[in-house]
Amino acid sequence: RAIDNMVSLGPEAGPHIDAYQEYSSLVGRLDGGTPLPEPVYAELRARAADASKRLYVYWRNASGLDCRAIGPQSMCLCQH
Repeated sequence: RAIDNMVSLGPEAGPHIDAYQEYSSLVGRLDGGTPLPEPVYAELRARAADASKRLYVYWRNASGLDCRAIGPQSMCLCQH
């Protein structure tokens, strides 16, 4: 990447970027461009954090490695 395509943010931006990434992962475009009200989003976060409702998928990839995925943000053990 060219230097002119980079944006430099201070360390205080980190929590805001993390919050944006979390919101984007949980809600995506389903909010229609209007952020969810805080109580609705808090309930969604609580449901997403419930470990009893996680989906675990196992399969063997073309290289013969056993792969496991926990969600769209999780890399498989073989990094595909």
